[in-house]
Amino acid sequence: MSTRKLLGSITLVGLLGMAACSDDKGSNAGSDSTAGSSTEAISKAEFVAQGNALCTTLDAHLDPIGEAVASEDDAIAFLADELVPGLRDTVSQIRALGFPAGDEELLASLMDDTEAVLTEIEADPTTFAQTTDDPFAEINAQLITYGLTVCGQAE
Repeated sequence: MSTRKLLGSITLVGLLGMAACSDDKGSNAGSDSTAGSSTEAISKAEFVAQGNALCTTLDAHLDPIGEAVASEDDAIAFLADELVPGLRDTVSQIRALGFPAGDEELLASLMDDTEAVLTEIEADPTTFAQTTDDPFAEINAQLITYGLTVCGQAE
């Protein structure tokens, strides 16, 4: 198992919500999207900036821990004790930002997809630690497409 590949996947998932921003200008859609009840939706630029900052913070926490992974047991512990909780927290923080007007459905779907993968990892971290397949590949591709460089980086 490649720790670098694993960390790349982690980073992408945590920021998946940010990459899904559209090119919507303005924003004062008072939608029932996510947490937060501000009357004015966050702009795409601000959402991306704050999302990238959240991903940078997650990376700074996970990178040194991931680099210390030396065995399959370490990888399993890393997934269960660091990756899943860290990504869940980041997804929660991204949802709390609110989503840019017009992007609510897409972003909520990406967050839901990320949480579904995290639930699979949580249920069986051993299987994920033993594979080279990236369960976040599709999500990561969407992040890259939307230009979120911190969120969509692949190692």
